[in-house]
Amino acid sequence: MTTISDPAVRGSGLITGAFPSPDGDVLAIASEFSLLVNPRSRACYAGQTLRYRVALYRRGEAVPFAAFDRLRFNINDVAFHPTEPVVAIATGSYDGGYFFEGDLVLWNWIDDLHARPVAQIPEVVRCRFDESGGAVESLVRPWDEEWEGLPEPREDTAFDSLFPVRISYSGAAFAGTDSVEIELTPGTRLERAQAVAHGFAEIATANADEAESRALSWLSLPHQKLRHAIRDVGWLDDQHLAVVHDGCLLEIFDMTGDRTGAFYGEGYGAEILKSTPPCVHIVEPPPLADRYSPQRGVAKLCAISNGELTEVGSFEGEYTFSSSPSGLVLGRLNRIPAGNSTKDVLLDLAGSGEAKKIDLGHYDCFNHYIGIDGAPYLFFLQGTPQSSHEDKRLCVVQPTGDVRTQWPLLAADGTNASHAMECCGCFVGDGAGEGVVVSGRHYEPNPSRPVAAFIYRKALGADRELWRHQTDACASAVAFVPDEGLIAAAFLDGTLMLLRAADGHILFAGKARVDGVRTIIFCMDASGDRLALGTVDGRIAVVGVGELLKGLQADGWFDLA
Repeated sequence: MTTISDPAVRGSGLITGAFPSPDGDVLAIASEFSLLVNPRSRACYAGQTLRYRVALYRRGEAVPFAAFDRLRFNINDVAFHPTEPVVAIATGSYDGGYFFEGDLVLWNWIDDLHARPVAQIPEVVRCRFDESGGAVESLVRPWDEEWEGLPEPREDTAFDSLFPVRISYSGAAFAGTDSVEIELTPGTRLERAQAVAHGFAEIATANADEAESRALSWLSLPHQKLRHAIRDVGWLDDQHLAVVHDGCLLEIFDMTGDRTGAFYGEGYGAEILKSTPPCVHIVEPPPLADRYSPQRGVAKLCAISNGELTEVGSFEGEYTFSSSPSGLVLGRLNRIPAGNSTKDVLLDLAGSGEAKKIDLGHYDCFNHYIGIDGAPYLFFLQGTPQSSHEDKRLCVVQPTGDVRTQWPLLAADGTNASHAMECCGCFVGDGAGEGVVVSGRHYEPNPSRPVAAFIYRKALGADRELWRHQTDACASAVAFVPDEGLIAAAFLDGTLMLLRAADGHILFAGKARVDGVRTIIFCMDASGDRLALGTVDGRIAVVGVGELLKGLQADGWFDLA
């Protein structure tokens, strides 16, 4: 295992809060981890297990000694118990339409126990233990924006209204005792500005830059813009790796971890294409003021050659690109919303370089992404009819723009399960012939039901499965490792799986962790017998397949270290 680059604050995502213990010895860092929306023409959420985290750090140590991930909402506050290794975590948010949803969570970091002492609670904005440690005092929002206890006009006062809640605490909270019910009393209503007068921290608009600055100062780290999720990785040759994330257009690292190239400018890098020459897809979002205008930003393609980036295409709208080694590049336009653009694009980088406008049908970020790059053919997904998102088929677009249909993603049986969503895949060419591996999930209209996902291999030109497995999460990345005859698949629950490409036999299935805390592999690329990996918390690593096969721990985890 070779670590190419680590984030400055290990084990964190986008830092949203920094809360020191009363004695100043421990810092609780609250962070939020990205969803897989990269570029904006891809959206894949199903089964993601890491969204919010509270991690604990000691002074001078940028690696957490404990972390808690089992949180469902934004983290608003963290309070330390005066004598016990316990924190209270206030979480919640407005659902965007009516309700203020929340949780109050207690976490014992020594025994790694947690409890939710309240059966149901609206958004918890602030929390603290009283001086004795025998109670948790909180400020919460109303149940919803039209709650009858609010003064008129309710819609205007809901967001400025807070209600005190006091809950008894003892160590028995972690023994599975019943949760309590709470009632909000209209007569106890406070306005947001009154929180400080009642001994709580000021309630201000969340500012991630300020939270990062406080965390860096406390940890005695240089002030810098922190790197978060790695969006894509791609081998340029066997010694150089291209990387993109939200803080750059492109970075290039060698195998010693030295950064040999870095490019910055408007926008950020989203995808690395295995075209000839290799290209980076750069997203230039519209200004914030224009988010709801017909203008949807710009997608640029830049060739990576001789240590420079050279623009080869610029297209208004939100696109995702795939390429072939021959120099053909296909750009699919996200139609929801499409903005001023109306068609997909087909480029021949080895020829004239001009973009041909073609219409391959409807595209939306949940239904039509497939992400097969570097194959001898340009694959895409198309509904039936092509204006639809249903009954999707795998297709190939020819250099002329003509379409050749391969097979349906799932057999049509008239149920929701025959509708595939949040897919990705890779091309396979081996002794079993040419084929495609596809991962995705079966559509389920009830969000409370478990994720039912899949990964399978089918042959090209024949609607025939060579193998199939059920999975608990969608894949973030799938790669063929031809030197080993393996498929590597990373899933949003943190699992990395190695399967024999020919028959699908699972040789390795483990969940990734870094410095003892869980992570998710967001992107992956293969070269020889090595995998380059980029994680949701900003680590870039290279690992040999042989190392992985030997590195699985008895508890089902493996370490990216």
